[in-house]
Amino acid sequence: MVCLSELKRKNFVKEYTIDLDQLTVHKIDGCIAVLKSEVHLLAELLTAYFNKYGRVSLDENSRHLLRNLDMAKCFQETPELYNEIFETLECLSEVSQDDLKLFVHLQKQNTKHNFQMTPRPVILFETPQCWKLGFETDNFLEELSGKEDITTLYSLIDGLFMKLYQMKRMKVSTAYRIINETVKIANTRSWPPVYRNYTLSSCFLAHSPTERLISKLNSSGRLVSTISDDYTFTICEYSQADFVEELFNQDNMFKFQIPGSYYAGQTFVLLTSGVKKHIPNSFDLRWCLFDTSPIIHRSHRIPKSLHFALVVQREGNASCILPITWCGQPRYKSNACWNWGYIRFHHKKCPLKLGEDKVCCGSISKYAHIVSSDTVKIVAFEIY
Repeated sequence: MVCLSELKRKNFVKEYTIDLDQLTVHKIDGCIAVLKSEVHLLAELLTAYFNKYGRVSLDENSRHLLRNLDMAKCFQETPELYNEIFETLECLSEVSQDDLKLFVHLQKQNTKHNFQMTPRPVILFETPQCWKLGFETDNFLEELSGKEDITTLYSLIDGLFMKLYQMKRMKVSTAYRIINETVKIANTRSWPPVYRNYTLSSCFLAHSPTERLISKLNSSGRLVSTISDDYTFTICEYSQADFVEELFNQDNMFKFQIPGSYYAGQTFVLLTSGVKKHIPNSFDLRWCLFDTSPIIHRSHRIPKSLHFALVVQREGNASCILPITWCGQPRYKSNACWNWGYIRFHHKKCPLKLGEDKVCCGSISKYAHIVSSDTVKIVAFEIY
């Protein structure tokens, strides 16, 4: 790879790329070979040509350079030139058959780079060794918060919920200690609070120890936002059977938008890899910014992080949030059900309510049942 000094780049451009229409295709190929890592110089050559000769039509030289210009790299290095090139193409008054073929080529190239950021994984923890630790005598919170991938208060609180879900009761003094220690951890790591509707809509509210903890969380003044607005946004929504098919049995891509003016006009995607040959580790979730427009604006904004969960709507009942942070990978059990951590998806109608039975799932003592008549959503919360 050739990397020119600033002086040599200027001299090369001045002496060898004075004007695009004065170059042969062979010389243009030479420019591309020498300046391949300096794609903005090629873009400047092209835009200078457009500015000199107007925006009427393309000639063979401009087509050849466009066909060989790395537009994705051009956008990354000089988005203003990228936008100027496409704005020029949009304004052409004369379009030939060759131009149409070029536009198809550019669209194909652009589509390959629709993902405008490296997809970020949705961390799904398997049940950790610290699950065996007790609140009273062991350093459960220190062990839990010490995990490298726990980077938000949502993940830590989900872990607390899952641990407490195993317990039949909890002392008031223990609840206060947990909250005080969690506040210290959140302050040390500068974590923002969770949204109030995340805790108020949790399925764990029906369970005594977690209900007590949620009460203390909401009154802590630090861990839960005082804003009562609903900041949940939906990624996808299916019946239970379709959810299993779309999420567990195949690879998929769910497009979504984040409400509000800050991300207006931007599209994001949740990428899912289904369970292959009943191997749980083949399942994963990732998200990223997605854009199919030919002009990608510099104003694109990326959330610092997103937190994902499920929302289940049961016939005749209010919806509830099911955290998935500590569910690991889904596992196919039989023709009757899938288990995703503490969540059990039944293929047939089941009379049990969320968290009603005592069947063991690893070290989790209860299941949250999702039956065929339920509606399931994947939702997300922006972490600012």
